[in-house]
Amino acid sequence: MPEHAPTKRVIDILCYLARDRRGDILSAIARGIGSPVSTCAMILRTLRHRGMLEYNPETRRYSLGFGIHALSSAYVGMKSLLRGAVGAMHGIAGAVGESCGLAVLSGASALCIAKVDPAGWACTAIQVGVGVPACCTAAGKALLADADMPLLHGLYGASLPALTPFSLARFEELALQLKAIREGGVATGSREFSQDAVAWALPLRFRGQVAASLSVAVPPVRGSSEKAVQVAAALHKGQRRIEALMEEQGESLASDRWTAILPFVQHMEDRGA
Repeated sequence: MPEHAPTKRVIDILCYLARDRRGDILSAIARGIGSPVSTCAMILRTLRHRGMLEYNPETRRYSLGFGIHALSSAYVGMKSLLRGAVGAMHGIAGAVGESCGLAVLSGASALCIAKVDPAGWACTAIQVGVGVPACCTAAGKALLADADMPLLHGLYGASLPALTPFSLARFEELALQLKAIREGGVATGSREFSQDAVAWALPLRFRGQVAASLSVAVPPVRGSSEKAVQVAAALHKGQRRIEALMEEQGESLASDRWTAILPFVQHMEDRGA
């Protein structure tokens, strides 16, 4: 796939300056990346204006600016948060012997961004990178916990989507379930998305707002009341741990950045981090 030349020049400049903290002058940078001086001058001016570069008028050297360091710090913080979240999910999966998922709201869908399976068992109803109507899943209901009726109609129009015969059909019933979640209840989904899964979920809040949801899914044959109590206890423990991590890092899991963090999460899952 051919590279976009203007974007490549920006990246080349940043990489060039990253190799030497002292920075360099315009002509040397242009020569170093093999680009016309006039082109480099415009890019350097823009990056400096946006705080990505600093300029020393005495030495005429450009160097990496605070903006780059801020982005770097944000990445490190997000990486640490995700590692901690996946660690908490491993704890849940190990405690209950079932699959654990982490989801964010994407439009009207619950989008799974991470999944941890216990040894010897994998729930196919939870699939990383796949979005499903939030109203049809426990994870999605947890994400919609604060939604009022106008917002629900804005998301789904005049009728709720039905994926199985067990999917909720009435907005009023969904609203009652969301009210119970807001009041501290556990979100439930009984064969509403897949007839092969029963699930429970809790919202993960960051500074009062729902940022993501944490869920556990099991086959219906294992969806007993005893299992529900066990799962709820594990989910509450994981919820407290991840919410504390979000507060500590000052980062929310809910974002449009899920596409960027998804490969990292999958990599951690592969390694069992």
